[in-house]
Amino acid sequence: MFGYEINNSDSSTFHFYIISFLIALCSMFIKMPQIRNILHAKKAKSVSLRAILTETCGHSIVLVYHFAMNYPFTSYSEYIFLVPQDLILLCILLYYNDRFDMRVVTGFMVYFFSCIFLASGVISNAVLKIAIILATPISFFSKSLQIYSLHQSKDVGQLSFTTWLATTVCSTARLLTSLYETGDHVVSMNFLCSILLNIVIMVQIVYYNWVNRKEKLP
Repeated sequence: MFGYEINNSDSSTFHFYIISFLIALCSMFIKMPQIRNILHAKKAKSVSLRAILTETCGHSIVLVYHFAMNYPFTSYSEYIFLVPQDLILLCILLYYNDRFDMRVVTGFMVYFFSCIFLASGVISNAVLKIAIILATPISFFSKSLQIYSLHQSKDVGQLSFTTWLATTVCSTARLLTSLYETGDHVVSMNFLCSILLNIVIMVQIVYYNWVNRKEKLP
């Protein structure tokens, strides 16, 4: 598929299944450090609400696309855990920004019904392909919003380096397994874009932490 020759040797298959299992296991807790930081501080400084909202849309598209295309469960299992954590984080951010109201509840209802409809298989593959192509610019836009927010505040705030590091590691591993299990280069490009921008955010976190600590020194 998509001009990629997939290796189906039993040994390679077993290794990639193990990697996929570890990715899914890591993803079960990947957002927890970020959520913990916000709940502990009772604020969400430097965590971009728009970035999380956009990221949730992007992750949901990837999940729905893989499900509707009947790809192997191991090729997208982490999104089963990522999307609920995104939604929890989004609710927390809306709460601490005093923006959780009936419009948000209505928006969540529309979101859930849209995901169910798209995953049901009634949508043509051509439309699904357009959706997954959009996932890459959505991911780019999401992380760009976080990069810009951090650049503006120049303060790490409640951003969790652990969450971003784990996300980068999982995305790198998923890039390899996605090529092996689906051969879908559009999906792979989405992961590659995420990896590069995740690295930028991690560098920002390290840099601004260093700058702030240096300024506090007598």
